[in-house]
Amino acid sequence: MNFWRCIVLLVIVGLMAINNPLFVYSGEEKEYFKDRERGWWWYEKILSNEVVISKEKNKKAEATPNIASKKILEDQGRNWEDALSKAILAPTEENIKNYLMLTKRINLQAQKFATAFKESIWINPEYDYTIERPTTTQAIIAKNESDFIKSEKELFKIAQTNGLIFLFRGDCPHCHRFSPILQNFSDKYKFSTIAVTLDGGNLPEFPDPQKNFYLGDKLKVSIVPALYMLNPDSNIVTPISFGYADWTTLSQKVLSAAKRAERTEGGK
Repeated sequence: MNFWRCIVLLVIVGLMAINNPLFVYSGEEKEYFKDRERGWWWYEKILSNEVVISKEKNKKAEATPNIASKKILEDQGRNWEDALSKAILAPTEENIKNYLMLTKRINLQAQKFATAFKESIWINPEYDYTIERPTTTQAIIAKNESDFIKSEKELFKIAQTNGLIFLFRGDCPHCHRFSPILQNFSDKYKFSTIAVTLDGGNLPEFPDPQKNFYLGDKLKVSIVPALYMLNPDSNIVTPISFGYADWTTLSQKVLSAAKRAERTEGGK
């Protein structure tokens, strides 16, 4: 049989299979499929007229039980650790190749998860932590500006109902460095600030402090400068800061003290 006759025969077989539903392959493996001595098997009429899933696919489906995701990951991690141990103890080409293959598979899996996770965050902003805690430079600048404006308003509000008690010593170098910062801070936000000397000395910014050694003992002040917040309505005294603090740190500590004072007052 020459080449063209083979082609014609194959076309005829194809047409017969299309026109005759008896020739729809069901995937069921018959013995005569392997019997090359009998020639073409298309004349057999045992095949079903219904297309069914092959046994091979059925076997594959049966071989994949419904295992919990956690168990799959545990097995995956255990296999990877075993492969790594084998590659370290017996660094043969086969062991290293197996370790690299498992590592690549895990990395691809992690990459798919990371991509899907990121895309999900983009369309679900309520779960996007970077909106509240930005990481890009411009976003951080915008966030800082927003926080600064909010803090400014809050500090002005706190100053309307609270005063500051500043305890210091005239011979304390940290008190001298902190004093101008506190004075400017008090002036800007309109805090009523009472300066109390613990050694009878004074500071250029607070030339006429009160002498109240008893107050220092009552508050158990051991480090100066010491700054407290006093609410005259509730008579609650809240510690703010001990030692030197710059402007930004002082602002944060005052805001924190105000929140603690609210919780203390609410717990009464």
